Formats: sequence, structure tokens, C-alpha cells
Amino acid sequence: MNKLIKLFMAIFRIDSNKYEGKVVNISGDGEIYIDGEQVHVGDSKRVVNITVEGDVELVQGAFGNLNVTGNSGRITSASGDIEVGGDIRGDVQSASGDIEVGGNIEGSVKTASGDVDVKGDIAGLVSTKSGDIDAKTISGGISM
Repeated sequence: MNKLIKLFMAIFRIDSNKYEGKVVNISGDGEIYIDGEQVHVGDSKRVVNITVEGDVELVQGAFGNLNVTGNSGRITSASGDIEVGGDIRGDVQSASGDIEVGGNIEGSVKTASGDVDVKGDIAGLVSTKSGDIDAKTISGGISM
């Protein structure tokens, strides 16, 4: 299964390496492609930490830790923590890992195993099967 990260005018970092591009594709065997060009980051079987400096619209099938400094659209993660510095405007799902949001949740956040910490308002829906939910205010819904 390929993993896809769709970026808009963002700089992103994979571990200590800095790249520019619009589309990142992480293949099922851990190979990373940026705008169609393969990027070599060492051992493809290890956990990859990705930082997006800016907004991101789509991240699918991510593994490792993901940090988005801006706002996010849709994120689907198999494992690893997700940190969004701005608002979550789409849907974020994680099978395993904590989710931290610096702004508001306008869409939905769902994690099977992990905590959800929101510095702003939960206007959408947040659910976790095994974890805690913490927010400044809740005008939407939560499910535990």
C-alpha cells in the first residue's frame, strides 16, 4: 500500500533532511518519493519522522511521527503520534498514537489507542477507544 502526502506550498523535513515539493509518496516497503523522484534517507525499514512546515491537505497511510506546523485536512496514520500546530479542518484517523492539536478541530478525530489533546475548541467530533480527551472548550461531540 502506498502512502501519499499532498502538500500545498510547504517545506517538509524527513528526519534531519529538508526537502521542497508538493507530493510525497511513501511506498509499502518504505521507499520515499518527492514529486516522483526517489529520496534516499537510509534504512527504509525504520520509523520515519516527518515535519511539514505549512499546511497539508492529505496524508494517507503514514507511519512514524507526523508534525504539521500549519493546518491539516485529512490524515490517516497506521501508527505514530500526530501533532498539528493549527486547526484540523478534515478528518484525522490513527490506529495507534496520540494526537495533539494547537488550534481547533473543525472536522473529526478518531484514534483507537491514544490520547487527544486540543488547545482550542472541539467543534467537530472526537473519539478514542483507549485514551483521554482534553480540550479548552467542547461545542461539538466526544466519544470514549
